[in-house]
Amino acid sequence: MVAAFFDIDGTLARTNVVWAYAQLERARRSGWSQWFWALGIGACLPYYLWLDWQGRERFVKVFFRRYAGIPGGGPTVLQGNLPPSRAASAPA
Repeated sequence: MVAAFFDIDGTLARTNVVWAYAQLERARRSGWSQWFWALGIGACLPYYLWLDWQGRERFVKVFFRRYAGIPGGGPTVLQGNLPPSRAASAPA
């Protein structure tokens, strides 16, 4: 059985949905594609900040839509790729 979840409030690992998504996209893309993705997400930053100001639930709901269409195995890409500062409290 395979299960995937996000620890949105940092209970299990010191990370957040934005960092996890960025790592997933970084693993999926290479070269110029990473730069164009970063520019695109940067252009969305004011919108995401406004959404977060409106309410974290609203931001999370909209931000998770970015995960739509990502091929299966996304969590596997992140497995074992946490930097030491974030892996300290991650479950084994």
